[in-house]
Amino acid sequence: ALEDTSTPEEQWVAIKVCRILSSVLPYVAERRGLMDHRQVQADLQALIRSQPSSGVHEAVRCLCLVVKYVTGDLAQIVTHLNVAVPSLTKLCSISEQKGSLERIQIMYMSRQAWVLASILESLSVDDYVQLEGVKSSEQPKRRLLPRSELKFDLVSDSVAGTVADLLLRLNEIGEPQLRAVAASCMGFFLKGQRTY
Repeated sequence: ALEDTSTPEEQWVAIKVCRILSSVLPYVAERRGLMDHRQVQADLQALIRSQPSSGVHEAVRCLCLVVKYVTGDLAQIVTHLNVAVPSLTKLCSISEQKGSLERIQIMYMSRQAWVLASILESLSVDDYVQLEGVKSSEQPKRRLLPRSELKFDLVSDSVAGTVADLLLRLNEIGEPQLRAVAASCMGFFLKGQRTY
């Protein structure tokens, strides 16, 4: 894993490794024993916490593909959702009431927006959320996420709708850095969520 003191070249290499893994995982026929997925996931979490935006994007994409094609374990994705959605909701509300944000809040909001958009670009989370009133055996996915695991209110009864709403709210705040982040993130979001 990269340290906070990693050189730009080491960060660049880490991003390229994530891109390679993201490109290869969907096409590997036999995934068992392919990698120590626990260590890979731990390393990706470290990258998500420490990298600039492009590194966050690649690390989150890679994490989602490891979940989708190797482990099937949505726990780390749910943890990111349960941190990012409530914190962005709260900070957007604060900004909408006060009209201003501190620089550290803007930086935090930007990182969380990158995480959310990257998750929704790579993984249709709503496909895994157990529908209320529908038996799990009647849903198309084998691994289901109970709705109770998501610790936030849904907009339009979907995770994608919630993230789209947050990206629009970030843009409406009017802060130039957040507008740029919201525009980039909306592109990634729409790449994976074509129904929006």
